[in-house]
Amino acid sequence: MRGIGILMVLAFHTPGANNWTRFGWAGVDLFFVLSGFLITGVLLDGAGRRNRARTFYIRRALRILPLYYVALVVALSVVPLFSRSLEGDAHRLVAHQLWLWTYTANWPVGLQGSDPVAPLPFLVHFWSLAIEEQFYLVWPLVIWFASRQTAMRVAWGVIIGAFACRVALLALGAPISTRYYLTPCRLDALAVGALIALWLRAPGQNTTVDVTRRMRNAGLGACLVLVVLIVRERPFPYESNLVATVGFSALAWAFGWLVTVAALRPSPPLRIPALVTAGKYSYGLYVIHPLVITVTAARWQALSGTLKGGAVMWIASIALAWLSYNGFEKRFLQLKDRLAPVT
Repeated sequence: MRGIGILMVLAFHTPGANNWTRFGWAGVDLFFVLSGFLITGVLLDGAGRRNRARTFYIRRALRILPLYYVALVVALSVVPLFSRSLEGDAHRLVAHQLWLWTYTANWPVGLQGSDPVAPLPFLVHFWSLAIEEQFYLVWPLVIWFASRQTAMRVAWGVIIGAFACRVALLALGAPISTRYYLTPCRLDALAVGALIALWLRAPGQNTTVDVTRRMRNAGLGACLVLVVLIVRERPFPYESNLVATVGFSALAWAFGWLVTVAALRPSPPLRIPALVTAGKYSYGLYVIHPLVITVTAARWQALSGTLKGGAVMWIASIALAWLSYNGFEKRFLQLKDRLAPVT
């Protein structure tokens, strides 16, 4: 599932192929649902262990922070060296860098209005990582200190609240950036994944059957809504008012269904080696590929917006993600069991 998500995002950002890959932005929504599901499962499984907070946050930090901060340093100090045309963007990035260091990058881009990229060129894609990190800070407290039923009610409240937030902002005439980037508007996808994990760990002999049926019905309903929206709002742009309200909710439930199927009855297509490999390197691919696009477009302007530029993006991003994982990230992953063993 991670592989599917990252391939959608890479396809969406492929220069020269935008007319064919405009739906790829939804790969981020798949990541949100998957993160909510996996993190909630980890939290529930470790709820009764000693040092649960220390273990969870150290293991998360070792997975996420090293590459994130290296990419941030590279964007601030190395990327601008490739072309003088990047100097203006680099100055704006330096001026707004505090948002990046504190994992709150989604707020300046969400409040920017018509030009959300302006505050954080090169690194605007860090908005989704910021939302996930903010979720990691708060959601463990719900799982550890509330009952399962209360946690479910909180998840439902977040799902309903996020939709209501997007509708309210639309009614107030707020720009699309507020509905797309701000944390309160995007937490429903994470909450859907969390709710599935809570359902699957509920006591009862028929839990798996009940959850499968529940998510199948929800997923089919969501898919019908998506079909209507795609026909009406072709090619399903996230800038559409309908997509940015109803569409985000429908995506969360449709992807929730897929995640449930992948967790309970993984089909052969989900075991395709290419997808598994893409999932393994998905974090590096997500962090690195916009930097590759920026450097390629600035240094070799003839490739900007062309399929050749897209091919360069794919090849360079895959190579750098492979090097990053095997030469850098893995060193920190190996520290997990030493610094925060699961006991």
